Amino acid sequence: YLFMDGNHEGVYGMRLSADYTVCEKIVSRQYQGLKPPFTREGIALFEYANKKYLLTSGMTGYIPNQSDVAVSDSWEKPFVSLGNPHINDETKASFNSQISQVFRLSSGQYLSLADRWLPGYLLDGKKADAIRKAVAASTDPENYSATDEDYEAFRKMPAIEKTDTAISDYVWLPVTFAGDKPQISWHSTWKPQIKKEKV
Repeated sequence: YLFMDGNHEGVYGMRLSADYTVCEKIVSRQYQGLKPPFTREGIALFEYANKKYLLTSGMTGYIPNQSDVAVSDSWEKPFVSLGNPHINDETKASFNSQISQVFRLSSGQYLSLADRWLPGYLLDGKKADAIRKAVAASTDPENYSATDEDYEAFRKMPAIEKTDTAISDYVWLPVTFAGDKPQISWHSTWKPQIKKEKV
């Protein structure tokens, strides 16, 4: 299966051919009808306890957004949003990163890998909210509004055409589970669990 952002109009799940060269059929559609910053991108897939998970990011260029995690019993069934997996995230921007991948170690521990495209431009909750409001008001003015202060924060963010992603960095954090819901908490330092080989 391949899950991808369908031209910012939703997330499409497609069944691949046996040699992985052809998308044979669209089997599911998620997050349809959304506009930036709520459109989903940066899709990471993983499985846990026989459940399938999609971890996605909102969209405001290279500025980080809140993430969303959705769950299903099958790659071909609809996914249900469980909300933002980032716990106590004062940045309101996925700890200033965009999810890229989730890995399962041999120990059974899960790790998230996220891109920090702009390590020199970090958001706090107030700035993240302002940018989100300005983008939403610009793309869907009938349903959202923004203040002059929100638009000013938007104007001050780095322009996407001038962004140097060569300076980007990575954020590695452990993924834990509260029942079926994945959770990502901030750790300044941590070590992955290592499975000891039997001698």
